[in-house]
Order: sequence, then structure tokens, then C-alpha cells
Amino acid sequence: IASDKVFTTSAEKVEVQLFDPPRIERALAQKGRSGLFAQIEANDRLMNLARRPVLLDLIAQHDEPFTPTTRLADLFENYIGKMLDRGPEDKLAGKRRKFAEKIAWQMQNTGPMPASALVKPLAEMGFEAEGDRFRSRSLLVRQVNDYVFGHASFREYLVARQVIPILKAGTFVECRLSDPTIEFIRELWEWPKPEILRGTGTYQGMMWIQQGPFIYGDGESACLANLEKGFWMDQYPVTNEQYLDFLKSVGKGKSDKCWFYYGESRITKALGLTEAKFKDHPVTGVSWFGAKAYADKNGKRLPTEMEWEKAARGVDGRRFPWGDEFDNKTRANTRESHFEDRTSSVSGHGDGRSPYGVFDMAGNVLEWTESNEYVLRGGSWVDNPEDARCAFRSSRFDPEFTFISIGFRCART
Repeated sequence: IASDKVFTTSAEKVEVQLFDPPRIERALAQKGRSGLFAQIEANDRLMNLARRPVLLDLIAQHDEPFTPTTRLADLFENYIGKMLDRGPEDKLAGKRRKFAEKIAWQMQNTGPMPASALVKPLAEMGFEAEGDRFRSRSLLVRQVNDYVFGHASFREYLVARQVIPILKAGTFVECRLSDPTIEFIRELWEWPKPEILRGTGTYQGMMWIQQGPFIYGDGESACLANLEKGFWMDQYPVTNEQYLDFLKSVGKGKSDKCWFYYGESRITKALGLTEAKFKDHPVTGVSWFGAKAYADKNGKRLPTEMEWEKAARGVDGRRFPWGDEFDNKTRANTRESHFEDRTSSVSGHGDGRSPYGVFDMAGNVLEWTESNEYVLRGGSWVDNPEDARCAFRSSRFDPEFTFISIGFRCART
């Protein structure tokens, strides 16, 4: 679940060779836990953990039976609890956990800490008398001249435990995250489903996206972000019928030539549709300029990247609007869907709607956002599942760029 590297005194990074199943079985037998192998073999996530030599002791010390549904968070809580709390006879038990959490939070944001940087937090937590013993007793090890956690996953787990109260309270503190941290957060806490609010009147056809902190991005870009104001988002991408009405309203031949390219759309130069069945498909062939012109004409605007992503995935860092597992049969229109008409009806994938009730945030068409880099979000009918992730972004396009898979939707504050 994290990078497996050890560090030599010369600061040279050395890859740790992962254990194969026979080596895992032998290692567990040496620890007197030979019966565990059959249990963890039935759980792919546990086997992935067991392959990492640094974490084998974490599995060996687990007290409960393993099942195919055993959560990694339970293993880490059990192991870290034994290492940090050490029972009621340890007068520093509670302080040791607080110290480890504090250091984990700082390392998550800044990286390894030199020994000098630990002097103050050690004094504040009353660890002066422990001397160098804080290293092993607080899950820390020395990496040349700096200190790190014995395994990155220890740090990521401790950070996850601290992020959950922030999300629950709706407050915000800046923090870098990682994919394993996000996994821990989602194992430890199930975010309550938001109330689905549909707009009326001026906000007809739009869904309310609430303000507050949420998990933004993935991989190296993952972080805790904060949407300062709630807003309304179009429930569906703008359709061919809607954009056709817009073009008619501005007058034939009067629209800016940078707005739209008929050759990449179902709209004809005669301002009709190539076929009536495409009226509720998302419009394509629209540039960023064309999307903004439509939004301005309708008293709306393009969503920011942060707004778009929160509308797509909610607060809990899911990969796709509906969850973590990709499914293009009923939830999305991507390359594997093989729709005869390429695009599909904007209301055709109800099972793929986001936590806020917004449709087509993964697949069908890429969508323009309000950004200096002219960023596209959401994946399309020509893209693969990886490009349909909520956190995926395509950037640095020319604002006049158009394509057969590019559309948009609008927002309103």
C-alpha cells in the first residue's frame, strides 16, 4: 500500500525485495503464526500487505481472525495501538500517540524531519526522559540525518485518523494526502449521503453542491481542499437542442467563429439537427469561448475545477461518481461502451450519477472548466476508464480548440 524502500547510511535508496507466497508462509511460521497464511491468502489486500517485509509483523501481531472482508485499518489500529499505547502501565502512552500523530501530520506535508526539528515537539510532549527511545516507541526510524516512519503507511494511517474529524465538522485545515491515506479515510468513516436539492425557477435543471472540505485530486496531487461557497451545477451537460436554441438566438452567421465547429457536432450549418434523436445528447464541437458565451447568455458561468470535482465525487475521495469500481454498462459511456451513436442521452446513465445527483460526470463528453489553463474534465466516449476518473484533468488547451468529444455544463452561484 506504499513504497517499500530502505535507506543506507550513504543515502542511497535500495528497493526491498517483496516476499512471494512461500516466503510469507515461512516468515509467519518463524513467528509462530503459521495458521495465518491460509486466512490472508483469501484476501488480496492482505496478501499485498504481507508481501512487504516491513509490514509482516503488523499481520503477525493481529489478534482477530482474518476474513476476506478484514479491513486494513483494523490491522493498523491494532498494531499501532500496541506500539504507541502499550497499556495503562505506560504513563506516556496517551502522549506517545499524540506525538506520533503530530509528527505524521507534519511529515505528510513537509517530508522527513531532521533530528533538530524533533527537539521542540519532544519537549512539548514530555519525552525528554526517553532520549533516543522515542524512535522505536513512536514508530520512527532514522534515515541518514532525518527521521521517517518505519513505513509510509504508518504515517498515512495516522493522518487519516486526523482528517476524519475535519471532514465531519465541516472545518478545514490544509493537508497533503496520498492514495493510501484516502483509502484509510474511507475505511474508517462512511460519509453520510448529502441531501439532494434540485433547483427551481432561475435554478431549474440544476443541483445544489454544498460548501465545505473534501478530498481533491489523487496521486501526488491529492490534498484536503475547501469549497468556500456552495453553488448550483447543471444536472446534465448542455444538449444539442439547448445549444442549437442558443445559436438561433444570437442570429445565424453572427456567432463568433471561434465558438463552434459544425463538422464535430450534430448541429448543421442550416441550424438544425442531423437527426432528431440527438436532441438530448450532449453538444460537441464547442470551444471554451463557445461554452462561455452560452453560459453568459443564460446568466450562468463555467464551473471551476474545484467546483466540478466536488460535484462529481462528493467529499470522500471516490475514484468515480458512484464509487471506486469502474462500470460502463449502466453508469458511464466510455470507449468500452461501443454506443452506435458515440454520444448517448445525457439522462441515460442514472446509476452513474454523483452523490449530489449530477449525471454524466464520467464519460459521454469532456467538459470545459473555468481555468487559466483551459482544463477539460470528466472523460468521454473516446476515453478509457482511467481518463474518466473524477480527479483526471486535461490541461493547457487552446480556448479555440474543439473536438467531437468535448462539451460542457454550467454553474451558478
